[in-house]
Amino acid sequence: MGSGETDKGWAMTYNANEIRAKILRRKILELIVENYVLSASLISHALLLSYATVLRHLRILNEQGYIELYKEGRTLYAKIKENSKQIQILNSELEGFKKLSDKPLLTKYEPSTIAKTKAKKGRSN
Repeated sequence: MGSGETDKGWAMTYNANEIRAKILRRKILELIVENYVLSASLISHALLLSYATVLRHLRILNEQGYIELYKEGRTLYAKIKENSKQIQILNSELEGFKKLSDKPLLTKYEPSTIAKTKAKKGRSN
């Protein structure tokens, strides 16, 4: 298990930073897949992240076997490794997080919602 994961029977919990890091790495992988090869600086500009942040995540993705890193001159490039099994595992792992983020958040009460709630409370008394 990763640094932010704990085993609680059949369920695993993640801390918020670990979730954000996994989602960010997924975005980096998607960019690289769309373009086949990208420089670290282009990834940095596309995602509005610092170069150091992108390098850290690229190194982690490289260690995990998702991408290959290589240099041409002073430019660092990343390309997808032809290892679809690990990418499928990442997709299934992050699918649960995506479902959570797709749920709409109630930011304000609509007048009709308040009226329905009051009506239900009135009936139950």
